[in-house]
Parts: sequence; C-alpha cells; structure tokens
Amino acid sequence: MSNDHITVSKNPNYWDAANVKLDAVNFYPTEDRSTAAKRFEAGELDSNDDLPTEQLADLRAKFGDQVKTGPFLGTYYYAVKWDKPPWATSSFAAPSRWRSTATFSPRRSGGTP
Repeated sequence: MSNDHITVSKNPNYWDAANVKLDAVNFYPTEDRSTAAKRFEAGELDSNDDLPTEQLADLRAKFGDQVKTGPFLGTYYYAVKWDKPPWATSSFAAPSRWRSTATFSPRRSGGTP
C-alpha cells in the first residue's frame, strides 16, 4: 500500500553519524488507537505511544513491563453559548461567576499522582 508509512534514514552528514546505530526508522501513522494496539500485539509495530485506556489492563497482563505509561498533561477548552437556553436563564448566565476545574486522575492510566 502506498503512503502507508514514513521512512527516515540516517544522515551521513550528521556530526556523530558513525555512532548512530539505526540506518532507518519506519513510522506507521494509525488513526485508531485500538487498531494500533492490535498491530502492536501482532508484531507489526515495535512501539505505540497512544494505547487505549480501556485495554491497558489486558495489554499489561499480556505484555507485562513492556507496557509503560507516563504522566500526561493536557488542556481542554469548552465553548458554551451563554446567551442560549438553558444557560441564559440559569444561575450560570454570567461566565465570570462560573468556574470549572477539570481534573485528571493519573491512576486511571497507571501513573502516580
């Protein structure tokens, strides 16, 4: 299949090219996390940085300490039309009075708080 991967090759002009151990690396972009996990299980991928949270326990049971998760920091924005119902008639009508704190539990993904 054409255009299914990106190959990067060792640069012979790199200042320390003699000590670079890999000649090339293939990257396989995968949009679906479950598909990427299946490709990893089948041996088609050597690594994957976006595992499906709902499959972590099964993947850890199957692959042990090969499955590693680290902390993740993300920022999320929510747009709310304050001038439309139900917000316009509620106590949330003034955005300056409304404040939300979203929390992420690193325990869910196997990290530590």
